Parts: sequence; structure tokens; C-alpha cells
Amino acid sequence: MRNVVVVLLLLCLAVQAETAESVARLRADAEQGDVDAAYQLALAYRDGKDAPKDYVEAYAWFDVAAAVLDDEHGVERDELAKNMTPEQLAQARQRSRDYFRKYLGPLLQDAE
Repeated sequence: MRNVVVVLLLLCLAVQAETAESVARLRADAEQGDVDAAYQLALAYRDGKDAPKDYVEAYAWFDVAAAVLDDEHGVERDELAKNMTPEQLAQARQRSRDYFRKYLGPLLQDAE
């Protein structure tokens, strides 16, 4: 019985490590200007799937994706905002501006 518990524990740890790597990859891609990765990262943070549930992070990444992609991403951002406190929303908007300047601004300048 003890061996079964150890095997299950090791499997859980392996899944957690893989999940963390997946989110880290998405974040790295989003920080390189991949807006599809930014959108997927927003979903992960919003839903608490493969990442801790964090509406501030989710809003910021939805906003980055919406700035480049289409209105659908803005709709998801706006729906999320309905579940946030004014303080969370202010923090999320600031973080979004920071991310846009840091990760997308240089790419957009290079495209001009």
C-alpha cells in the first residue's frame, strides 16, 4: 500500500511540474509579444487552470491581447472586470499598461 501512495505522490508532483512549465512557457511567449500566448495565459489565470486564480493578472493579459487581436478578447476582459473590486481593477489596468509598454511597445515600434 505504501508503494502505491508513493507512486501517486510522485505522479502528482510530475503533473504539477509540467503544469508550472506550461504556464512559464506561456508567460515567456507572451513577454516576447505573442498575443495568442497572452490570451491563453489570461484564461489560465482567470480560470485557475494550470495557474493560481488571479483576476488582476488575467485582466492585464486579456487587455494586452485585446489591444492587438480583436474585440472578443476585450469582451472577456470586460466580463472579468464585473467580478473585480475597484482596487483590483485599478491594479489590473496599471499592470496592463506596464505589460503593453514593456512587451508589446518595442515590437510595435519595430514594425513601423
